[in-house]
Amino acid sequence: MRCRRTSEIDFEGFLLDAGAFEFEAFRSHYPDCADCAAAVARWTALDLALRDVFEDGVGAGAHPEPELLETFLASPEAIGESAMQLERHLTACPTCRAEITLMRRFDPAELLAGPVDAPALQALREEGGIGAVVRRLFDSILETLFAPGFARAAVPSMLAAALLTAGLWWSGSLLGQSGSDSGADSTRV
Repeated sequence: MRCRRTSEIDFEGFLLDAGAFEFEAFRSHYPDCADCAAAVARWTALDLALRDVFEDGVGAGAHPEPELLETFLASPEAIGESAMQLERHLTACPTCRAEITLMRRFDPAELLAGPVDAPALQALREEGGIGAVVRRLFDSILETLFAPGFARAAVPSMLAAALLTAGLWWSGSLLGQSGSDSGADSTRV
């Protein structure tokens, strides 16, 4: 059974001033009530996490600037005390750890070396570019559609489906309307 006090108590006020007179009854109640004790624990954890973020400036929620990460990678001692805060932040923040990993792998010399000639790109160039590949694909689809055995069954069926869809759309049935009067005179008998 849920304790009604969990919905009545001002947990924010309780955490800010637990010794206040208005919380005296709750202070004696919550240690023996599982629902209230769990709610106090959740609110306390949230309060501690928020205090940690706002007190440090570079807590688990406030991400450092990319320039600071870059300087940290090049020379941690150059940023002084911020290096310790940043290291503490990196232990709690998977996003910034991933960013650091990517920055470590990045090599500006690769950009200066020129474009990468991947085998797949080279094969595409040899085939005449993407336009030629798309044209050949379209031609093969048309050949399949109009092949003697396939055309007898598939093309008329697709044409019938297209005409049926167009007719339903024209009548308004696909839009949820009945007939051509769009529901304005639908009460008429």
